[in-house]
Amino acid sequence: MARADAYVALYPFLSKATLPRGVGDLAKDLPPADVTLFASKASLVVRKDFHAAIQYLLLSTAVQIHSGVGMFHRAGRFPAAEGIELPLSSEASCSSRSSPCCTR
Repeated sequence: MARADAYVALYPFLSKATLPRGVGDLAKDLPPADVTLFASKASLVVRKDFHAAIQYLLLSTAVQIHSGVGMFHRAGRFPAAEGIELPLSSEASCSSRSSPCCTR
């Protein structure tokens, strides 16, 4: 898609990904060319009165499920508090692996 970067710049909830040529089947060269894809960012949202321990468990589970390396994402990119308009809870704020509050 020729204007993929423009869409990503205009809509911060989108990110661009590329499906590389041959990734589906190297022998058959499928797809026969790189394919530009869009991905939407997702947020895990809870109410203000949601118990901190359950927030921690939800976030820990999400990290275990989604933080691995894959074709479209690199290790260490999840979770990320980028492009969000909602305030972060203290549990979400300390979701960085380097933060001492997440080494429980």
